[in-house]
Parts: sequence; structure tokens; C-alpha cells
Amino acid sequence: MFNFYKNIKFVSLIILLGSCSIFNLDDPQYINIPILDKSQLNGCVYLFNISAVETGYDPANATNRALNTLKKQAYVTEGNAIHIRRVSSSYIYENGYKTDTSDVSVDVYKCDSSLDQS
Repeated sequence: MFNFYKNIKFVSLIILLGSCSIFNLDDPQYINIPILDKSQLNGCVYLFNISAVETGYDPANATNRALNTLKKQAYVTEGNAIHIRRVSSSYIYENGYKTDTSDVSVDVYKCDSSLDQS
């Protein structure tokens, strides 16, 4: 009987931990703002330049979080495309742990309606 309760506790713990990993509440909602290269900017109007610094568990995660922040800002200001100017990754130590950071700078553009997919 003791073995049965031990197994139930173990299975419950696995289910509980698994359910926590399903929900990634830290990720921002995806905004459909395309990232264009210079050759795709014909017919687009330059609006402004912005940058963001974000942290993450690796450089790619930090860069993704910074790009999502910048896409949200572009969306709010009615920009519908961005062009990446600069990406700089580094790391810092906080509370004895290494945290990756990414500094991303983009130009925000308003392009013709062929880019709008909403």
C-alpha cells in the first residue's frame, strides 16, 4: 500500500511540473510585423528608430524578446515593418547566475498595403 501512494505522489508531481511548462506566461503575444531587408524597403516611409535591451536564458531568447518589444512599439505607432540596424549580445551576472542580454536597434517603416496581412 505504501508503494501505491508513493507512485501516486510521483505521478502527481510529474503532471504538476509538466503542466507548468505548458504555459509560458512570460512570452508576449505575437504581433505580425515583418522584418525587411534594405532591398524590400522601396515604397516604404521611414518613421523613426527605436531600440530595446532585454534579458533571456540564452542570446537567441534575449534577442527574440527585444524584437517582440520593438514590434509592439512599431504596431502601436502604426508602423507595419521594421528593419534591423544593430544587434549586440552580452551577458551579466545576477545573483550568481549568468543572464544573457541583447540590445536591438531597428528602423520602423510604414509600407504600402501589400504588407498588411490582417
